[in-house]
Amino acid sequence: MSKKGSTTVVMRSDDYLRALLSDTTPSELPIIISNDGFYKNMKNFETYTGWANEFFTKVLLPNDDSKRPSKPLSIRIIKDETSHRRLGLPHPRAQLEVARFYEKFEDLIPYYCQRSSFSLRQPRRVAGRYYISNPNENIYSEKKSTVTTLDNELISKHPASFFAYSGFHRLHEFFNSPLYNSLERRFAKMCMLDISNCFGNIYTHSITWATKSQRKAKAYTGAEMYGSAFDRTMQVMNYNETNGIVIGPEISRIFAETILSRIDFDVEHRLKMSENNKLTARKNYAIGRYVDNYYIFYDQDQDLNQIKIEIEESLSDYKLAINEKKTELVSRPFYTKKSMVISELNSLLKALVDPLTSQVKIGKATRQFPSRILSTARLFKAFASSLRRACYVSGVGYEDVTSYVTAALKLRLKKILEDGHEIYELAPDGRAAFNLPNQQAELDALYSQAIKFHLEAAFHTFSLCPNVASSLNLASMLVQSAEFLRKTSKDDFYSLREKVQLWTASLIETQHFSRSEPTKHVTAIEVLNILCALRAFGFDGTYFSDAVDSCRRIGSSPNYFSIVTKLYLFQDDEDCASLKMELISSSIKLFKENSDLSLHSSSLHLLLDLLACPYLDIRCRRLIFREAMKAHNAAQRDTAIPFPNSNTDLDKILSQFAGRDWFVDWKVTNLKRMIEKKQLSRAYE
Repeated sequence: MSKKGSTTVVMRSDDYLRALLSDTTPSELPIIISNDGFYKNMKNFETYTGWANEFFTKVLLPNDDSKRPSKPLSIRIIKDETSHRRLGLPHPRAQLEVARFYEKFEDLIPYYCQRSSFSLRQPRRVAGRYYISNPNENIYSEKKSTVTTLDNELISKHPASFFAYSGFHRLHEFFNSPLYNSLERRFAKMCMLDISNCFGNIYTHSITWATKSQRKAKAYTGAEMYGSAFDRTMQVMNYNETNGIVIGPEISRIFAETILSRIDFDVEHRLKMSENNKLTARKNYAIGRYVDNYYIFYDQDQDLNQIKIEIEESLSDYKLAINEKKTELVSRPFYTKKSMVISELNSLLKALVDPLTSQVKIGKATRQFPSRILSTARLFKAFASSLRRACYVSGVGYEDVTSYVTAALKLRLKKILEDGHEIYELAPDGRAAFNLPNQQAELDALYSQAIKFHLEAAFHTFSLCPNVASSLNLASMLVQSAEFLRKTSKDDFYSLREKVQLWTASLIETQHFSRSEPTKHVTAIEVLNILCALRAFGFDGTYFSDAVDSCRRIGSSPNYFSIVTKLYLFQDDEDCASLKMELISSSIKLFKENSDLSLHSSSLHLLLDLLACPYLDIRCRRLIFREAMKAHNAAQRDTAIPFPNSNTDLDKILSQFAGRDWFVDWKVTNLKRMIEKKQLSRAYE
């Protein structure tokens, strides 16, 4: 049953390509990059004819040669001040292999993930519907599930996940749940364990061990082939590697969940059948596992030792191990450093941020209205000091709080601005009736003040330890603020624009953004996200070229992400013509280094996006096409594709690529929607 005021989107159960929208890529990609165009192009593949059709058949479409490998685009992003996280963007062909795997085994995937009684989040079934409050907007009243609709445009704007999940969407939901409270009442102690480099150490062949000997599973068609088919799908995605899987896509989490679910099953069985000390789950102990983290609740230390031994033994059977350095023991109250800092942050927000709004009753609805700030400087000083104190007393670093604080600021500002649109629509006399300012200037000043404080606080928090999650929060705030002030007060818009320039300049001067060592091999996704969001303020290409030049981390090692993002930022600005030619030269160099388009994810992503780019003229696209295809044909005879020499014939080919986005949304019409989609697709924390 749909929620009141929402639109129910019922999805087609036979559209397995919808997996491309949610399950085949990492969520930590630049704002402007998604699989929307890829999905639409595959749904309308028959429109590609002649040379283009042959090209896609050879380098993109899966074929009967299931051993044909592909290399994911491997990137590293900032995790915290001292460490990085490695992610992989699979080759588009490997992503289509995933969709084909889903088509064959959609019923078995949830089945094999449900054998665990420990798992805190697992796929339960193929999703059939989800709700949006308005099909023309990107406001999600309830993210129920997925399955594709007849309207390809609608599903690409409002994708959910391929499967409907049970359990907790975020780990912090578990710690704030009635279940957690009941476990604290029942058990006196808790132990936290972490699997060491889980995704990097998973042995792909072990999926067959995890799925064999299941009598009930054989009732499903193809059950005997499931393990080997899943194994091959993951290998094809990762250059036929059997040690480790690509990190980032949801399909990888499902693969890991399948194996870990079997391990959970084995642990529970072994404990129950132990000859010396039989332990029964939910009676003698309880375990919650969230992805690769175990939370063990118990009373007796000897029981914990036995549980740990069985977990270690079961993990060892699958070539996995516990990271002893991350093991933590807690006695009641179950109050960890993370719990403490969240409590401190909530107190900070309640004391300093929540009083910045008051509630106004308009009709039957309650709206948030900004209160006057007597001294923004004093308030910001108190905010920064309280944030520092919260980390200090909790014994955590800024890396543990930036995402939470920026998310809280984003949600509060979003509510102010959403309600503000309704308040601005009231006539002056109507506002006076609700004790609201009837003078336009006074109203503008209150909203401008509220926006500036929230943004300054978010910029400050983000700069302390930037990461992709907090960059999405700040980017969302920037875009919403720009859109709001463009409609309500042009003077305040330009005033905020100047402030944003100053905050951004200050941000770029911090060590995180200005240094090129030792993070030269790290992709600055969080930097690219902020720059993309600044497009909402109408800055020209020259501004972005200066910002890019100042931020050395972007230009230290050109790759697919930095090249296409810079092109998006520079657009048609004539002052950036020479910089665009440098990007083309960098692209050609990358095509020569990774020449096989059917193998290298980076090369195929880059080529398809450049051929669709509206900011490159026909001469540039001819050059890119010729150089990429010459390199490909020289490297790969089996998939070599002769191409015409004449410009006339070549232009006919290029016309099929022009204006048809693949991965980059070159003409982003709704940055807010793009950002929200990224945040909705972040399945785990």
